[in-house]
Amino acid sequence: MDHHYDSNAEASQAYLVHLREKLGLTQKTMADGLGMSLRAYSDLENGKSAVRTIHVLAAERLTLRVAQTLDDPSVLASNVAKEVRAVAAKLWGSPSGAFPQS
Repeated sequence: MDHHYDSNAEASQAYLVHLREKLGLTQKTMADGLGMSLRAYSDLENGKSAVRTIHVLAAERLTLRVAQTLDDPSVLASNVAKEVRAVAAKLWGSPSGAFPQS
């Protein structure tokens, strides 16, 4: 089961941790992928800094980059996967949500 972003502080922290673990990344690698220092990212996960919408959006975008690099759409955040399937369906007429082979 995939978690979803929630504006609640603890839920937002948990969502970031969930995405990072789903991607199989360390805090350092996640921080690098988000363009943040390790300390700044760690503070988000540990509740020392507030998780803002921009952090969540950047983390979700990172799932897209990692999925492309690994050729593994299963690492996408669930809402990102849903959006990608919708775009694919519109572009390639794939109602089942299957991704076309390039």
